[in-house]
Amino acid sequence: IEESQSNAENGVKASEQVAALLNEMVSHSDKVSTLVAEVSSASIEQSQGIEQINTSVAEMDKVTQSNASNAEESASASEELNAQAKELNHMLAVLVRIIRGGQKSRNGKGKGAVPPKSEGKQLQPGEKGGAGSQGKDNGDARVLKPDQVVPLEDKELEEF
Repeated sequence: IEESQSNAENGVKASEQVAALLNEMVSHSDKVSTLVAEVSSASIEQSQGIEQINTSVAEMDKVTQSNASNAEESASASEELNAQAKELNHMLAVLVRIIRGGQKSRNGKGKGAVPPKSEGKQLQPGEKGGAGSQGKDNGDARVLKPDQVVPLEDKELEEF
């Protein structure tokens, strides 16, 4: 009986130890479940963050492409405006020469007007102009009449 009682007490102690170990395992299992849930939540947040970054990068790419396109258009417009400005400067020089007319410079040579660049070629000294040219040869400079530089074929321009 004493032996049975001793075995029973040993069995109870072993059961208590097993129960304590099982409780500890349950506690650790709960901690592992909590950590797995936190990792899962963090992974979801990272995934959403990566999606937002990808969306932002795609938007920045669109803006970059738009900026490149706008820069190209601006450069083209700038070149066009530069060409127009040069043409206007040339026309202004022609008009100034027309206004001054055949005035003589200090060396006694005339300061006649030259045709605009858009007419193709510039006249050389002594060369007559194109169809119906009424310019005068001043030796080394040519004087053009206003209607040779600015054609007055348009009805609105004739009144001017």
